[in-house]
Amino acid sequence: MVDHPAALDLKTTLPLQLCHLTAVLASLLLLTRAHWMRVPVFFWGFGLSTQAVLTPSLTDPPTSIWFWGFWQQHGFLLAVAVYDVAVHRYRPSWRDYGYACAATFVYALMSLPVNLLLGANYGFVGNTLPDTPSIVDALGPWPQRLLYIVALVVTAFAVLKLAAQCASRKSP
Repeated sequence: MVDHPAALDLKTTLPLQLCHLTAVLASLLLLTRAHWMRVPVFFWGFGLSTQAVLTPSLTDPPTSIWFWGFWQQHGFLLAVAVYDVAVHRYRPSWRDYGYACAATFVYALMSLPVNLLLGANYGFVGNTLPDTPSIVDALGPWPQRLLYIVALVVTAFAVLKLAAQCASRKSP
């Protein structure tokens, strides 16, 4: 029998996390290989899903389907990003980097009012902290930590872009 959340909690159960959007894009990318989907799957898959894997925001035990769903979803995002780089030889341009930063900023701007209205933390840009320890805890109080989040994201995306550029120089 599948366990269900005790109650629908709008603070945590809406499909508004960036990984939810990325999972839809990753699925469509496998079907279409549309360039505009490659960009967020690369940057969000590598740059943000890696953070989720390193510091998972899990409150459910391993006996819960939600625990395994978390790992399946984030593993899928990383796998699609790796597949696109390894098989289809995707290498982001600086224009792609700019698009990824802009798309992430738009997502944050759209999730911010939802977070403030619900007292939620979708995209980790809300005025609450995650239920489990994460890098967000070390970034100081809200709203100042939003500046650190922006700086970390644009830096992580630049590192990913540069790493892909270096990899493309070494590949045959």
